[in-house]
Amino acid sequence: MRLRIVLAVATTVATTATITIAGAVTDGAAAVKPPPPPAWTPPVYMTGGGAEPSIKNPLVGSHNPAAYISAPTGSGSDFWYVDEQVLADGTHQFRPSAPQQPDIGTGGGDSDISIANAVNPSTGCAPIAYSGLHNIDVFDNFTTSTSPDCGHSFAKPNLFATQNTLTDRQWQTFDGAKTNFLIYHKVDTSQIVVSRSDDGGATYRTNSDGIAGIGGIIDAATLPKVVNESQIGNIVTDYSHPVDHLTYPSGDQVHALYAIFAGPNSVADNAAANAPGATWNHNDTIYVARSMDGGVTWTDSVAYASAVSGRELNLLFPVATVDKAGTVYAAWSDQLHVQYTYSKDGGVTWAPARQVNRDNPAQVGTTTLTAPTAGNADVFPWIAAGGPGRLDVVWYHGSGGAAGSESTYRDPGDPNTNWTVAAAQIASANSTKPTVASYSDAVTPVIHKGDICQNGLNCDVLGGDRTLLDFFEVSIDAAGRANIAFASDATSPGNSSVGYVRQNSGLSAWDGAKVASYGWTVLKPPQGTSCPGPQILDPSGDAPGSLQTNPAGGNDDSQDIVSIGWNKGADSTHLTVTMTLNNLSATPQPGTASRIWDAYWSYGGQTWYVEATSNGPGIQSWDVGSVATDGTKTSTGTPVGALTEGANGTLVWTVDRTTVGSPADGAVLQPLYGDTHEGFTVLGTGLFYTASLDRAPDNGGGAAYTVGNC
Repeated sequence: MRLRIVLAVATTVATTATITIAGAVTDGAAAVKPPPPPAWTPPVYMTGGGAEPSIKNPLVGSHNPAAYISAPTGSGSDFWYVDEQVLADGTHQFRPSAPQQPDIGTGGGDSDISIANAVNPSTGCAPIAYSGLHNIDVFDNFTTSTSPDCGHSFAKPNLFATQNTLTDRQWQTFDGAKTNFLIYHKVDTSQIVVSRSDDGGATYRTNSDGIAGIGGIIDAATLPKVVNESQIGNIVTDYSHPVDHLTYPSGDQVHALYAIFAGPNSVADNAAANAPGATWNHNDTIYVARSMDGGVTWTDSVAYASAVSGRELNLLFPVATVDKAGTVYAAWSDQLHVQYTYSKDGGVTWAPARQVNRDNPAQVGTTTLTAPTAGNADVFPWIAAGGPGRLDVVWYHGSGGAAGSESTYRDPGDPNTNWTVAAAQIASANSTKPTVASYSDAVTPVIHKGDICQNGLNCDVLGGDRTLLDFFEVSIDAAGRANIAFASDATSPGNSSVGYVRQNSGLSAWDGAKVASYGWTVLKPPQGTSCPGPQILDPSGDAPGSLQTNPAGGNDDSQDIVSIGWNKGADSTHLTVTMTLNNLSATPQPGTASRIWDAYWSYGGQTWYVEATSNGPGIQSWDVGSVATDGTKTSTGTPVGALTEGANGTLVWTVDRTTVGSPADGAVLQPLYGDTHEGFTVLGTGLFYTASLDRAPDNGGGAAYTVGNC
């Protein structure tokens, strides 16, 4: 989420081992025309913006889409399904749906989705459960909803689904056809609370001890060690281990459940974290909790512990998964090393940790930090397990920064750091001799340039780029392919979009068989023209309003961009930018605080913007200036503005070129893009969010503009 509230057992692991890298995986096919299929599909981007996306793949059902994705936007969370189509030339193409907001705009703090393991007989789809952390009352509850029809529609949301307040980051898992678990961090007690739904995620009942804060996923022996300093991770179901003679009220069979979290390793370690002048959070231990009674009671074990002073293992969320044989895996990052461990006995004992990323030397042991490669950082790990011993691992990989930038406390990177999505598929991950069947530091183009701040609210207070938020995910589909949803602001610094890629060659994570490879045609948005323009075209109807920004419901036409054009002004000293809206009104919708319209371009190594803001009625400010890599704006002047309301209404900025880097005739401006926002108050507190409603184009930039040509 954009705003994060940050508050401050068994067998330990001995040493860290390295992974033996297997030979390159090839399919033996000779080069032919057309070119061989790519190892990964080209990225496709969702409309509507967002970051820290969750992705899930249905494993049962007869007419499933390629994937389901959800991501918070500040004003509600967006949900998409991604269809896969075969074109006339035999190539494949992903086509994402328009965004839906299952929470009608109330759950934009964090979001998660989970999928049942049985189909709804009336639709042929496995039900989907959604949850969104409130943005309407400063994260005091969750909005939930369900979809019975492969994500095409959602039921009326439950706006206050749990019996708790002061809640934060949630995770979900189904255990059967109707039983869904929602766990979350209780800020005031540090407990990880368990709520269970017996109706597929529509309503929830919270364990009574979770409400009191005296019980939950963190057991009585562990809580004093981690109180005020725990970092919640996800929850997973182990379908290979049913619990004999135990069912839920829904009739579903009970299976083993696992949840993961990080924290200090002792009461003394915790005290050091909370001592005056403490310089790190002492999240130096990874804990995994297990429940064998349907989430009522939990037992915690230590999966890994570090004795290195200052080495934190929550960069950011620790993550757990279970393979088909019941081996449970735990993974984490210390900002430099992506590591995992596993347990074959339900968390009683854990194997030595193993490092996945190759760019930094392997972390050896637990008492000394292995020095990194200058400028390289690796954060936000996620894992998904398939067949026995088969593990997919993804993370954000940063390189190109100056020496030392990789080690900045919870904020690796500098203006020269390029971040990509890295991925590895490990075979025999449940053994002392794992091999890597495939590995890449870049399965995507560059997704972000600069630092990635992981200090929560302190990123906003003390500085740091948190545009990508806190995590991204990989999921395995029915064919055993890795599916990755990620965030990117590469073409629009400070404003992220959600992207999706899928494994297109190599081996299945279920059985090691070769996966099918296809040729791909990239889905392209409408294209503008350099001259006469407009350089940007955008489909109408893609600015869905929320409960806060558009209480009347439906599309927010005043924020729905149709086109943006750059042209020469009346003389050689000016530029003109014109934004056309579906049906423009300067007056915000009832209940909102402001409307904001922006257009952006780059020139001379700098991103520039023009902006119009209205608290209604009428425009209150016209602005022009520069944009930092973290999205921070610095005004450089006041352009002349003109507003024309109505259908295809326009905003026109006339800009003195000296305020935007003095581009001469012949200078090329690119990439070009724009977006719209509405700000709204939160329960009258004065706190407000700027919720992205439309971006044009949906990703990337429009046609380049050559200054003075038209």
